[in-house]
Amino acid sequence: MDPRPSSRARRVIARFGRSTAGALRSGEEPVARFNRSAYVALGVTVLAVVGVVIGWLQLRHDTTASTVDDVSLVASVDESYPFPRFVLDASVDLTDLPQPLELYCQPEHVRWLQDHGTRVAPITIELTNTGSGGEYVRVSDLRFQRDENAPDAKPSFVFDCRSAGLAEGLSATLALGETPADDTLTALREAQDVPVAFNLAAGESGYVQLGFGPTAQSVAGDVVFEVAAGQEVSDRPVVREGTEKSFVLPGLGTREELVVAPSTHRRVYQCSIEHGQTNWNCTPTEIQDAVAQLASDAEFTAPERAVETYAAPEIEAIVEEYACQDASRLGGEVRDFVNLYVGEKLMDPTDLEGDEVGPTEYSLLKSSIPAVVEACGAEYAAETARAMVDTTGMTADAGSALIALADAGDGSR
Repeated sequence: MDPRPSSRARRVIARFGRSTAGALRSGEEPVARFNRSAYVALGVTVLAVVGVVIGWLQLRHDTTASTVDDVSLVASVDESYPFPRFVLDASVDLTDLPQPLELYCQPEHVRWLQDHGTRVAPITIELTNTGSGGEYVRVSDLRFQRDENAPDAKPSFVFDCRSAGLAEGLSATLALGETPADDTLTALREAQDVPVAFNLAAGESGYVQLGFGPTAQSVAGDVVFEVAAGQEVSDRPVVREGTEKSFVLPGLGTREELVVAPSTHRRVYQCSIEHGQTNWNCTPTEIQDAVAQLASDAEFTAPERAVETYAAPEIEAIVEEYACQDASRLGGEVRDFVNLYVGEKLMDPTDLEGDEVGPTEYSLLKSSIPAVVEACGAEYAAETARAMVDTTGMTADAGSALIALADAGDGSR
């Protein structure tokens, strides 16, 4: 059978085509007909449109992928940061600090302080845009959001554990007032004031070293940033690495901040109040007394004339620790303590002239001899006295008198 249409069928198809064309020209409703070319063209067009739509959607996904939920805010402790600060209870015995102690803290000192106090500066906050593409995400408006779970403050002081390193990058300090409205934020980058704000592209990170200023009362809560992605804005808390707990900043429990810094002797520290306006060299016992005074209603006065009160017990402790061993070592320890504690105190400007030993220093050096005699005998005490004389600037007469005191064996001279 011939599959081709008959001549009659071909004439019907031809008339159908002409009638459809006429209907299109006259505005009448056309009669549907099958046209292979038209359907092929229509299919190609549909596929092209679908491809454009899919591509546009994919492009829009790529350019808006970063949302506020794509920002990771993680806080950790940077052990290498050069300026850690700790809040220590006044009862902590600083003479237990690892030795030797220099003007700058070493890693072993930092570890001891972390075990005995609370680190308040600095923490490293890493801000990361984990999105896969799109516009920048802005992270700004750093602040502290309080809650009501803060513990009671105990009389404490700040140990400023300086080191020989220099801070790099963005460092900020958040000083917390009595209310959030009283909080102040300062930030530095290369000694220049800068805002704490980041524009992070997908996969990009920013860092800020954050420290907290001291507060009289303890404060608990979260460090919060404002995160903006397009029209979406949200407050996001910083997550502490390794814990789900909020930040707890111990209060000092005092009217003013006592800052203690290391010196070159473990029984002498550098104390300051009111941002360094009041400075003096202090013993551990002095630190405890200063904290107690600052926790009271009495006006604070630095114990500038309490040398005998605070220095004598430390000399006794030094003698007890080093007696009957190396006489030169004992003499050197006593000498170093007296020179640092009294020499820098300048109890009386006439006490020191150049490298000479003043009367206050000499009195304290002499006060150590009877204890050495009692513990180790006159001969050892005389050797200790010679070590003091040989390494200080006392006059010949003063040195001879010190050695004679030891030779007497009873401390009566």
